[in-house]
Amino acid sequence: LSIRRQRQMCIRDRSGITSEETTFENQIDDIYNTIKKILADYDVGTNAIVKEVIFTTDIEKLKAAIPTRKAHFNDKYPSSSWIEVKRLWSKSHLLEVEVVVVLP
Repeated sequence: LSIRRQRQMCIRDRSGITSEETTFENQIDDIYNTIKKILADYDVGTNAIVKEVIFTTDIEKLKAAIPTRKAHFNDKYPSSSWIEVKRLWSKSHLLEVEVVVVLP
């Protein structure tokens, strides 16, 4: 039996990573670019993300934006939970993302 301890990190702001961009696709790009910048500080990329939680005000728009979201990953997608909510902290936020990362 072999057990390897891994270091995990949760990336979020006060509640999750959000964006002030005006369109759904631009918010996705902005949020994942922010996440990638944080990951770069730890010398890892999006392949280190093992879990993501996305809170959205419109699940149908999120489904339509799957190609935009997938463009930020290298064909290795994390386990995901998508949750539609009535609204987020700011009315301008269309989605909020939290990720769990395994560090080497």
